[in-house]
Amino acid sequence: MGEKTSERQYQVAAGQPKRHRALARRQPSPATKPDTHARRQPASLARDRLTRSGQRNEPPRSSSDNAPVPGLDGNRRGGLCGNALEPGLAAWFSNNYQLSNEANEAISRKDPCNPEKQLVALIDAVGPGGAIDGALFEIEEPTVTNALLRAKQDRNVAVRLVTDTDYYYDRQEPSQVTEPIKKLLAAGIPIVPDRHKAFMHHKFLMINRKLVWTGSFNISENGAFKQNNNAILLRSSRLAADYRTEFEQMFSDQRFGAHKPRIKPYPLVKIGKVIVEPLFSQDDVNVRLAQEVRKAKKSVKFMAFAFTDKTLGQAMLDQARDRKLVEGIFERRGANSDSSRYPELKAAGLDVHMDGNPQYMHHKVIIIDDTTLITGSFNFSKAADNSNDENLVIIRNAPRLVKKYLAEYQRVKATALAAEKAREERSPSAPGMVESGTFSIRRKD
Repeated sequence: MGEKTSERQYQVAAGQPKRHRALARRQPSPATKPDTHARRQPASLARDRLTRSGQRNEPPRSSSDNAPVPGLDGNRRGGLCGNALEPGLAAWFSNNYQLSNEANEAISRKDPCNPEKQLVALIDAVGPGGAIDGALFEIEEPTVTNALLRAKQDRNVAVRLVTDTDYYYDRQEPSQVTEPIKKLLAAGIPIVPDRHKAFMHHKFLMINRKLVWTGSFNISENGAFKQNNNAILLRSSRLAADYRTEFEQMFSDQRFGAHKPRIKPYPLVKIGKVIVEPLFSQDDVNVRLAQEVRKAKKSVKFMAFAFTDKTLGQAMLDQARDRKLVEGIFERRGANSDSSRYPELKAAGLDVHMDGNPQYMHHKVIIIDDTTLITGSFNFSKAADNSNDENLVIIRNAPRLVKKYLAEYQRVKATALAAEKAREERSPSAPGMVESGTFSIRRKD
């Protein structure tokens, strides 16, 4: 995927209209319909199935239920990717900290800790009788797509997918689906496109109704090998139940957007000592984020692909005026636009910078007091709150996980500062990013 797709991603964050509005009014073709009985089950029934007491609240067992989970089990010392985190948690970051796309791709394609390799291992570990449900904005990266095909064809794993219309249909031939989608449909994997004027912007998967994978990582070549992204894996059947409810509203009921019913079986979930609060677009997320920022006693750090929400921006300004340390990194495309919060935060003297990735700094992360972590698909914008399908998690009592995200913040900030220095050394009449060269940031997982 090239720059055309990258530009489309920023349009998503800015809330610009979709390319396929006319297609959104079409009726689903037979090849894309989910099971007709499932479509007759309203979300209220899905909620009842999930919340009633007794065994019906338990996910079905499969041959992989007791199998080790890549990235979570057998990894107490951290293993290859440094995931010596709280039990039931794991996180990975795209290894893209250089000042050129070529340098980033050369490094990240070889990195065994890159998110796409971890996701492939996770999918490959799902045994016969298992289940994978995914709500994925993009489904394009070939190694992940092939892993889903293997799961369905070789092990008869039940795979169901929801995606965004813009990445379901081919950009050159809008009446045709993309090649990856075509292969998945041919394998018998049902895929529901959102057919909605806003964006189905999730990037989550549920595995065996016990594991939840989420974050900012899109299943694309750019997402894996050029952009800054994060992915987080959490083991909890209750958290999976929350995500399953969101998934069923889209897949079975074909209800999309921020005005879906607020159905969440478990508003707070405990994973050992860790507390996780899942939020979806229908939960007034920007208001909740502003509340969390206002709770900060010492510091707020953030990485934002798009940050236009005034309520959240004001909360950060107020905390800075109250002598809290507020700092962050903005994706540089659009950072100086009228709707961006970057100019006012910079003018107020906050330690904020435009990123240095020549493609995209795609994180949507806030870290409060170096103890509370917020991450997911949710850009800090009105579109994310009022129109799109989005998710994020607020995680507390996970110091090792937060430490890992703090290290990522420092890497992204170092790249931003290096790019600023490079721009200053260039002629003022020749603005732009450095197009080549390798920066000496290395991830120490």
